[in-house]
Amino acid sequence: MSENLAITPEQLDLLQHAIGYTSEKVENGIFVFGRNWCAYKEENASWEELVKKGYASKRALRNLFDEAVYHVSKKGVKLLETSLLISIIPRSDMEETLK
Repeated sequence: MSENLAITPEQLDLLQHAIGYTSEKVENGIFVFGRNWCAYKEENASWEELVKKGYASKRALRNLFDEAVYHVSKKGVKLLETSLLISIIPRSDMEETLK
C-alpha cells in the first residue's frame, strides 16, 4: 500500500494550500515555496490527523484571534513530492518552518 493512500484527497489539498502550491509555479520539475502555514479559528480535524501522522506540525497563536496554525513538516513535503512527482524546496528563509 502506497504511503500516499494514508491521507485523504482533502488532506493532500490542505498540504498543497499551506505551501502555496499551484502547478503553474513549477519550473523544471521544481516548486519553491515561500510560505508554510494555514490558520483556523478552531482546531481542524483533517489537520489534526495530519499532525498525528507526522505530515504537519501545529502551534497555537495566542493573539487577538487565538488561532490554530498548521505547518507542513519535512515528512509532509516528502509526501507531496511523491504525490506530485516534483521536487519541493523551501525558499531559504522558510527552512525554519519545516520540523
